Amino acid sequence: MDFFITNGISATYADVQASYDLTSDHTSIIVTISTTIVVRQPTPRLHTAHTNWALYKTVVRGKVNSAMKLKPCQDI
Repeated sequence: MDFFITNGISATYADVQASYDLTSDHTSIIVTISTTIVVRQPTPRLHTAHTNWALYKTVVRGKVNSAMKLKPCQDI
């Protein structure tokens, strides 16, 4: 079991990553403690709270031909 316990260390100074080492039978956790604030990249998202779903629906309907039959693999 991999785990870590911290006390008095702000999460802004720690970076937690999974180690996908194929020689292990589980996914290890690597934590790095820094003396400076760790800058994290935002997680990529397909949509946000500001997504205009009505506009999305209109655009998709305008670009997709729903009458097209997708029977054989060549159609897809």
